[in-house]
Amino acid sequence: MSDESPQKASKQSTSFIRKLTKLFIDPAKQVGIKDIRAKETVLHQGWLRKKNTSMVGKARDTMNMKWNMFYVLVTEKSIYYFKNETASSFVGKFSLFGYNVVKRVPIDVNSNNSAKWPEQSIMIEHASGDPSQYKTYYFACAHYDEWKLSSG
Repeated sequence: MSDESPQKASKQSTSFIRKLTKLFIDPAKQVGIKDIRAKETVLHQGWLRKKNTSMVGKARDTMNMKWNMFYVLVTEKSIYYFKNETASSFVGKFSLFGYNVVKRVPIDVNSNNSAKWPEQSIMIEHASGDPSQYKTYYFACAHYDEWKLSSG
């Protein structure tokens, strides 16, 4: 039997887990806006709302998920989203490889859920069209005036 108390053993294992976590943190996530601008061609940048649909592979009700505001950088290969314009690490990122279907979200204005979807919402789908394998991403302009300007 060990001479260690359960509390001491618990503290040691917690400390060990923290050290392991620091070793295996994704170094790519520590990439900030300045780093991306220096290394990649930025095609578009600005504030967008992104629908939180983080439950990949599970049944989800996209009508009741929250829209969050992010500063977004679109490059030739990826979309990055940040908490603000000077962030030193991104909140999320996804590769555009295979994501070549961009369309407006079909909104039924007679539906009870239509108020939860901004009129200017778009969805980015994987070309396979298989939502069980690939996540669909939803974005909207930060303000309706921006949508009117961009739609010409």
